[in-house]
Amino acid sequence: MGLDFKVATVNATDIALRLGLLTAGLPIVNTAMLGSLVKATGVVNIDSVFKTIVEEWPGRAGEVNIAAAKAAYENAVTG
Repeated sequence: MGLDFKVATVNATDIALRLGLLTAGLPIVNTAMLGSLVKATGVVNIDSVFKTIVEEWPGRAGEVNIAAAKAAYENAVTG
């Protein structure tokens, strides 16, 4: 088919659960998925993601979401 694409996998649910990123008992995986997206595509710099997260969610919420994005970035398997 001639398609050019990248695949990345990461256990975003596990990351969210380990960090306590939950709403109504359900894991919130958005920032973990963002970290893996950055790893797979390089579309933006991961430090830019961290900066934006802390601007949007100052304090503890930002810190935990940065940890989720960082963990996913570091653990994403690309191929």
